Amino acid sequence: MNKTILITGATGNISSGIIAQLKGSEHRLLALVRNPEKAEELTRQGVELRVGDLEKPWTLGSAFAGMDIVWILAPPGPRAPEQCSNALWAARR
Repeated sequence: MNKTILITGATGNISSGIIAQLKGSEHRLLALVRNPEKAEELTRQGVELRVGDLEKPWTLGSAFAGMDIVWILAPPGPRAPEQCSNALWAARR
């Protein structure tokens, strides 16, 4: 069964690797980015972009809409717990 999957932190090292592995699968793959201009390589690869910021949960609702799976990856650091919490909050809506 095809799923619609959104990967957060899409321009990061780990997320980029996950996207590379999932690209070409039967699933619809989307990438969450803060700045679409910094994600031109993903666009060239045919990955659909959604704009949102894990530090601004009000930006995530429309980005997460219609997703079957949201793969949450936040950069390591002191803000990571809050970023993940924001993503979980938005995914539950």
